[in-house]
Amino acid sequence: MLELELTSLRNDLEIDNLNTSLLTERLGTFEFQNTDDKNVSIAFAHDKSYIHFIFSLEGCIKVSANGLDESVEINQDNFYVFSNPYLNTQLNLELLPSSQVLSIVIHITELHEIFGSSFGKDEQAAKEFIESYKMKRFFIEKEMTPSIAVLVHRFFSGVSKPNLRKIYQHGKVMELLSLYMDKPNSEHEADEACPFVMDALELKKIKEARDIIISDLISPPSLKSLAKLVGTNEFKLKHGFKSVYNNTVYGYLLDYKMEHARKLLCVDNKRIKDVASEIGYSNPSHFIAAYKRRYGVTPKQHLMSQAS
Repeated sequence: MLELELTSLRNDLEIDNLNTSLLTERLGTFEFQNTDDKNVSIAFAHDKSYIHFIFSLEGCIKVSANGLDESVEINQDNFYVFSNPYLNTQLNLELLPSSQVLSIVIHITELHEIFGSSFGKDEQAAKEFIESYKMKRFFIEKEMTPSIAVLVHRFFSGVSKPNLRKIYQHGKVMELLSLYMDKPNSEHEADEACPFVMDALELKKIKEARDIIISDLISPPSLKSLAKLVGTNEFKLKHGFKSVYNNTVYGYLLDYKMEHARKLLCVDNKRIKDVASEIGYSNPSHFIAAYKRRYGVTPKQHLMSQAS
């Protein structure tokens, strides 16, 4: 089924603008760039046993599915996971001019085999699971973090040798799933995962604090000021933040800065000194040292390794 759909795409779309990979019988991916000055539509048959991860590498993409009123827009700040375990349908992607899409399609049993579940090998158990699954939403929105942005932008360009490409891409799917599963999907899920954050309002304040510090990487507020800005105290903020994000406030900020720096370097192709300035380092050498502590290589070494 999946192989047929990828073949169908190759027949329907300009081959120069399309990349496809069938990584296993139940795991595949495609990337397409719209170089026209008008919208381009892609139709992809959705088998109810499959889950779709859909990313915009550039521009805006509109996504809908036959039989559903719901439609979504994807840009560089978000991505969507689509599944409909009730029926087979058609997924429709509309690419605006100068936009580019990456879609990863994975069978539910493949997911369970990846995460070591024995029931992934039991077709009947998987079928019953899918049919009894209590779906709240068909499209689930997720934040496009810097780490995921770097991963998806290099999905088809990370290695040059064709015989290594499938190994590389399969590894990237594993990395994506790990990053995806590591983040709560909603405030409700975060609340359940964090026993120290019992109040929904307090959880909202912690998430607001996170948004504030990553919106001003150059001069974030002090802990005292941050707590005041979101209407809580330092104790609740520190303990709540640790519970929700498994890190201190400024430990999280440092990690985010380094992830964002990697995206600016590897995806946006910015100069090292400009990246240092953008994330709050007045001295580029201090940024280079921090980057090496985080990734084990300097920014220049990182870029050279990707170019080779």
